[in-house]
Amino acid sequence: MAIYLGDQIISSNPTGTGALYLGEQNICTAYLGTAQVFDNCSQPNTSVVLTVVNAVTGGGETLVGDLTGATKSGQPGTTFTAFNTSVSLAQYYSWATGPTFSGEVGGTFPATGSISRTTTVGGSTNYNPPAGQATVTLTLNDSITPVGGFGTAFTYSSTGTSIGSNQYTLTGTVGDPYTFTISSSVISPYTGTINDPSGGSITGTFPNGGASISNTFTGTLSQPSYTLTAGTPTYSGVTGGTAGSNFTFVTLSPSSETKVAGDTYTFTQSGGVAASGWQWNTGPDYTYTIGGYGASLSGTMQSGYGGQTLEVAVSGTGQSVVNSITLGGVPRSCANYSCISPGAGSQQSTTWYYTGSFGVGTVLWSGSGLTGSNPAQGFWANLSGSGSVGYGANGVSSTPSCVSSLNYISLGYDSSNPISACSAINTYYYINGGNLDTSSEIFTDSVGCSGAGPGYFSDGVVYYFGSASGSLSGRGLC
Repeated sequence: MAIYLGDQIISSNPTGTGALYLGEQNICTAYLGTAQVFDNCSQPNTSVVLTVVNAVTGGGETLVGDLTGATKSGQPGTTFTAFNTSVSLAQYYSWATGPTFSGEVGGTFPATGSISRTTTVGGSTNYNPPAGQATVTLTLNDSITPVGGFGTAFTYSSTGTSIGSNQYTLTGTVGDPYTFTISSSVISPYTGTINDPSGGSITGTFPNGGASISNTFTGTLSQPSYTLTAGTPTYSGVTGGTAGSNFTFVTLSPSSETKVAGDTYTFTQSGGVAASGWQWNTGPDYTYTIGGYGASLSGTMQSGYGGQTLEVAVSGTGQSVVNSITLGGVPRSCANYSCISPGAGSQQSTTWYYTGSFGVGTVLWSGSGLTGSNPAQGFWANLSGSGSVGYGANGVSSTPSCVSSLNYISLGYDSSNPISACSAINTYYYINGGNLDTSSEIFTDSVGCSGAGPGYFSDGVVYYFGSASGSLSGRGLC
């Protein structure tokens, strides 16, 4: 759907150039029922706010046109025209000097937030009522909190001729009665009660030479506050990882911020930390929005934020951290065999890739992207560290120690009697040391797969017990 001026479409963003205004207020979006028919909100509008300083002396003036608090809004970087403030005089008043106006200039809307413009109205007046006439001037004052809330939190006025600065005049024949009818009100959404000592009217008779009277309002008003809630972050922009598994959940604290308009809200963000074995390749990046518009973790509370949520969208790419290990040769039948004789070209090496910590259960891959083939089952020499790597159907099955060489030795043996082993006919075995006293294992084969035990082994000086797996212990003298 769209909005037309005759047969000319008023374009919407992001490519359109059209705009809608209510007076000088830029309309950002428009709906027909629940259907959006116009969108000129590519960026949140920024604003310029007017402050008017009345420097007129002598009284009788009334400022009209753009007054303090007048606001223009529009897209950042676009131009705005100058505010237009003028002044009129009450009956029997005339200008002695002036009026003058300063500070009325245009400009461009800021990138964010708002800026201010100040217009100063100057001049002096004379008051010359006709003979037999008198003027009563009523000044309305207040002692209402919040201080400075006139026109924002509350307002008041009186009948008569407004001469500015909350002053009103009645002019009549001396001796005739006069009545000022006074009204006051609280401006929504502020709440509270305004006390008017006049009860709504002040009466009297015009005195010779006129008179000045006053009326002071009292009361306490409550300034409205607005609550902005911390949203639950979304992760649809993350690829290659999952929150709570590959990286910690992103959280905002506190759960909400309640502030009056103009105060600063602040949220603290935590999380998004990569877990062990996983890494961010790009990001993480965070996009913050309130009501669909760009926002930040800390900013100025606006009345429109009441009941809204600060949304966080997480984006980025990641993957598991890939580690590698170099294994030698071809799979062998035991750990020692894989280290003594890796095979396939004397210490030929192959690099395998994995994620996480290396250990039992680790799955190895031939490709750095964790693709390709897995090692064949058996024991492989670990060329990037000590020991051997046993690989099974479900990944690494064990990481036993191993020896890189064995020595040939002639020893006596007896299955049950150590003294008999000391005098037994020698048989050749393989040990992992230079002699029996410096060895910890004994085997019947040169690749260390077949333990020589159980039984006692002796070199004629000492004896040791050897287990079925070949481990030596229980030293004794012959």
